[in-house]
Amino acid sequence: ILLDFYLVNTDLAQNGNKVKVEIDGNHTVILDKWCPYVITGLEMGDHTVKLSLIDNDGNNIEAPFLPVERTFSLQENP
Repeated sequence: ILLDFYLVNTDLAQNGNKVKVEIDGNHTVILDKWCPYVITGLEMGDHTVKLSLIDNDGNNIEAPFLPVERTFSLQENP
């Protein structure tokens, strides 16, 4: 699964804002670079990805469209 997102009015940095990715509520990754990412190792079935923007201290940054959550389904021979 390809994860890509678009940022407005902010940048990501190791010592700045980051994107927090939660996969199925049990796996979290912190991204500090704005580029596409590949999610591997998911089993067939329904999955949820939630994106939040956080500051350097790990606090959520409030914004009108954040956090954003999407559900998708992986199927064999869809």
